[in-house]
Amino acid sequence: MIRNYFKIALRNLARHKIYGLINVMGLAMSMACGIVIFTLVKYHLSFDNFHKDSNRIYRFVTEQHRDIISYAGSVPPPFGKAFRNDYAFAEKVARVVTQHDALINIDDRPDLKKYKEKEGVGIAEPEFFDIFNFPFLQETRKLLLQNLITAVLTERLAKKYFGNENAIGKTFKLENKTIFKVTGVLKDIPVNTDQRSRDICIMGNHEKHE
Repeated sequence: MIRNYFKIALRNLARHKIYGLINVMGLAMSMACGIVIFTLVKYHLSFDNFHKDSNRIYRFVTEQHRDIISYAGSVPPPFGKAFRNDYAFAEKVARVVTQHDALINIDDRPDLKKYKEKEGVGIAEPEFFDIFNFPFLQETRKLLLQNLITAVLTERLAKKYFGNENAIGKTFKLENKTIFKVTGVLKDIPVNTDQRSRDICIMGNHEKHE
């Protein structure tokens, strides 16, 4: 029975070639559009789903009322501390600040190297890695983001700054001022996350960064 259906379809296509070609092209294009739409929706819905308990992680934004209502992916610096003090239902709260166009100096090598990181440097509080589960290649958990002199790099940056050497224990200088010690190396951050700016490096942060 099914073979007969195929024979009839092929005969009709052969008899009405232009009409059949239009139908086949329309079907192919509709299937291609459907696949593209499905892929895009699946990609956007996958953002940050790789974190443990991702359904319990929330990001605060600022609602701005001007000519139109818009939203900004940031909040005033004191908000994190105030929220932590005034509301008990948040298990962990971590503020992250991005310092754009950061200058990084690697001065513990024979030749001084400087890097201008246009994407910026992510400055985070210690609870950041209790909330997010970015996979580590290497880490010194005891020192991880516990004070203002520790830093975490992605694998890409560790190779960029220190080549094939072990980055753990190495130091670099931010803006020719503060020296940071590397205490962790992350696997390169996947593209389906809104934490892409953290690909540069993440440093321990306390009230002095407000």
